[in-house]
Amino acid sequence: MLFRAKKFTNENGEMFFTGLKDGDIAETVLMPGDLARSKIISECFKQAHFVKGQRTYYTYTGVTENDTPISVVSSGMGPLAVSTVAEECVQIGCKNLIRVGTGAALLTDYEPGRIIIATGCV
Repeated sequence: MLFRAKKFTNENGEMFFTGLKDGDIAETVLMPGDLARSKIISECFKQAHFVKGQRTYYTYTGVTENDTPISVVSSGMGPLAVSTVAEECVQIGCKNLIRVGTGAALLTDYEPGRIIIATGCV
């Protein structure tokens, strides 16, 4: 059985928490926790523009170097905030959601600035 979350929007069709609506984001979304980091990431896009800023959810959309549409939406901190943003993004068309941010490693072999891709968590 397939379950779907109810899509909570206001009278303008904007999602309850992020204020985003259909067409505001690309199918691929980068999701940092920090709203200031959203702007920094968006500066790497071509044709980047600010879409919406509501609560801690700041959104920018643009295109990559090969003209693929891409968005960045900040999530704030904690699992509830992240799941809220993820759910709302999926409900308005996101197909690829990539959580980006800083982290720590327990192994001493990794120098600061190294890119680490998590394949699991506890």
